[in-house]
Amino acid sequence: MRNISLLLLCLLPFPAFAQTMEGLWLSGEWEGARSVIEVAPCDDGLCGIIVEMRGGEAQDGRIGHRIMWGFEDQGNGRYSKGKLKPPGGAPQLGAKITSISETEMIIRACLRMICRNETMTRL
Repeated sequence: MRNISLLLLCLLPFPAFAQTMEGLWLSGEWEGARSVIEVAPCDDGLCGIIVEMRGGEAQDGRIGHRIMWGFEDQGNGRYSKGKLKPPGGAPQLGAKITSISETEMIIRACLRMICRNETMTRL
């Protein structure tokens, strides 16, 4: 009976990873502003679109920009093989997402061998 209880306990999902990545997320600061990004499934995986800008100078032209796409669910709150294209003249970056809690995720974006991590907070 004890072995069955342990087996059932192992089959339960971890609470932090049972949460979907879909929803509104607040980015870190980029060029003096922060973006509110709506993350949702799309044809090529998980995608994100800027729906609001906060702070900095008026940057309404960025609203509607598809900033991330193609993230494939690897399980346990990890997504890989994604692309990230910051607004403006920045190049397209390879990226992956790691959920660190129900309210925070880290996006790791790389251009060749140079990488940057950004923590995003769920709204």
